[in-house]
Amino acid sequence: MGIRPDGKGTTASNKPITEIKTDIYYVVIMIDASHPEKALIKTLDGSTAHNPIAEPGHALHYVVKNGIIQSVLSFGPSSAAAAAIGPATADCTMKNMVYAFKYNLTKVKAEKLIEETNSWRNLITNGNIFSKKGRIVYSGITNDTCAETMLQILRPYIPELPKGKGKTGTYYTYIHAITPYWLFDDLKKAGVPYKVFPTDRSKYTKDDPKKLKTSYIPVANDKDFLKW
Repeated sequence: MGIRPDGKGTTASNKPITEIKTDIYYVVIMIDASHPEKALIKTLDGSTAHNPIAEPGHALHYVVKNGIIQSVLSFGPSSAAAAAIGPATADCTMKNMVYAFKYNLTKVKAEKLIEETNSWRNLITNGNIFSKKGRIVYSGITNDTCAETMLQILRPYIPELPKGKGKTGTYYTYIHAITPYWLFDDLKKAGVPYKVFPTDRSKYTKDDPKKLKTSYIPVANDKDFLKW
């Protein structure tokens, strides 16, 4: 058997062509860091901080096999009241323009990541608050948030991911924490290519050209709507 210029296997001229198909896996990181004019402020010492109260941003990931989304985790507070600490949701929607980053995965890593993503979803949604592990809660106070949790899940599979950490707080006081804005900043500095989504301007409001008319979230078993 030989190899044709297009990479497909061939047999002898009098025998049928044998095609070898390989599954393609990747993970997409979506980050809402679309309003830096609201989110990034100057602190008392003149440095820049992310004020998540003014503009929190958001981050999620989903895993794809052969163009079909296999699992999604969009960790966030179940309501505005739970943003400091409280019940979480695995399906927090994107409300603004996002920046999307793609990382290719091996079959082994992708299958493990799909399993782990679904496990987190289950614990967030169905975890027993009286169990030893307890239900996963969202906590802005302790930085158990969307970007921090996403990096915690993804880093074993993509060790080159940046820290995504920076000054977070107000004009007077801040801590160093992981946020969507600092993660986006680190990915840009690392030169990781990204796509803006959506590009259709009709999907945005007239008052805010980066705010979506209808919020959305990627859904398992749908096609990846981003074209790579």
